[in-house]
Amino acid sequence: MSQPYTSLLASSALYNAQLCGLIEKASNFLIIPFGITVGGIGLLLTAFFEILRRNALGFTAFAIYGTFWLTVGGYGLMQAMGYAFLPTVKGQECMAVLMGILSVIFGVLSIAICLALPVTFVLLAVMFFLIASAQDLDEKRSKIAGIWGLVTSGVALYMGTAFLFEDLWGKEVLPLFYTKLYKAHAARLFPRISHDDPYSITAGVPYADRREIKRGDNVTALSAPSLQNLDKLRPGDATSSADNV
Repeated sequence: MSQPYTSLLASSALYNAQLCGLIEKASNFLIIPFGITVGGIGLLLTAFFEILRRNALGFTAFAIYGTFWLTVGGYGLMQAMGYAFLPTVKGQECMAVLMGILSVIFGVLSIAICLALPVTFVLLAVMFFLIASAQDLDEKRSKIAGIWGLVTSGVALYMGTAFLFEDLWGKEVLPLFYTKLYKAHAARLFPRISHDDPYSITAGVPYADRREIKRGDNVTALSAPSLQNLDKLRPGDATSSADNV
């Protein structure tokens, strides 16, 4: 789960560095393709794998952010090619505000998982609102938006690094402040259901007719508790992730 945060870090940091004047405006020639590939395509690929894991929040958020970067990059290309020659200040403001509102919603939903996620989403929301206010090219507001965006990119770097440590070292090196509910049920809700899946592609709640790495994995996993019967689980029933690998 580290890839989306590193993608957000890289694409947002480059854009915000230009916004606050740390790099030249001609860097847009780099920002546009970088945003399309790293911020757009990269996040859409992540969203695809998240839906395979039945991670609805991850799929929705990463798909939204990925398509946002594709839209921004595509619009930049159209401007460079002379197809988008009319001013769209209000439209860009509206798009940024909508992204901010969605980020707030994602932040509220992610409170059930850990503290680090809602903090990141709220920072993203404020960043989008500041970007919306800077669409009139006001230099002071642009600089404030850029600086805030760099801070948000730093938090995204922390999140991506924390998830990488968790995946590779098998423990929480950088604290993400998981909730007690998530710690109690994460192993049940997001198990690695196949012993032949070292990259956890099949991690997630099992469901009928889902794709299998090895025949029988899905049938075995269907007998485990899932989101549908979470209310039937007692606190003592939760098992460690090692029991589900």
